[in-house]
Amino acid sequence: MHPDTKYWRHLASFAYASYLDYGDGVVQIKEWSAQPFSPVNLEEHFKYIPCDFETDNMPLEAAGMVAEYDPEKEVILIIEDLKGQKLCLQLSAEKLGCTPLEAYKALHGKFVPGQVYQLIKPIDGVQTGYYVYEREEKAMLVFCLMGMDDEGDACRTDKTIKVHLDFKDYFVGTEMKITAE
Repeated sequence: MHPDTKYWRHLASFAYASYLDYGDGVVQIKEWSAQPFSPVNLEEHFKYIPCDFETDNMPLEAAGMVAEYDPEKEVILIIEDLKGQKLCLQLSAEKLGCTPLEAYKALHGKFVPGQVYQLIKPIDGVQTGYYVYEREEKAMLVFCLMGMDDEGDACRTDKTIKVHLDFKDYFVGTEMKITAE
């Protein structure tokens, strides 16, 4: 059993979405005797294991890889067969065609939590400016207004806006990112 490049986008998107939810970690693909590994419905085979250096929740080799990887460009994968043998791989976009971040954007739309977007056209009472994308709620995109803290660093403000998905093209991505606090 080995990863196939044509399924990379699904694996990479899953890994990045899990990273956004749980932080650094590895994707485990485990073969079960009742349900052998199959490229159909890949998400049924994926399990995300957040890295916890305080506990021994993953092989030492994988923990070492996690300490050095860039989750926007790489995926750490543990493949476990029916005999319990594990293979740890560090997969990179250089060899597989797109980054986990690009795969996530392709499958979930162009918006990534924590990314700063510029609103270029007013929407009803919402003025143009810079907004941090938070999440999607059904047909609504949730943003908060970007501001500056006392040190002059970009930060989230308390002003939250919700706009319908129909207005997504009014937002243009920037290179800025604001991490969760």
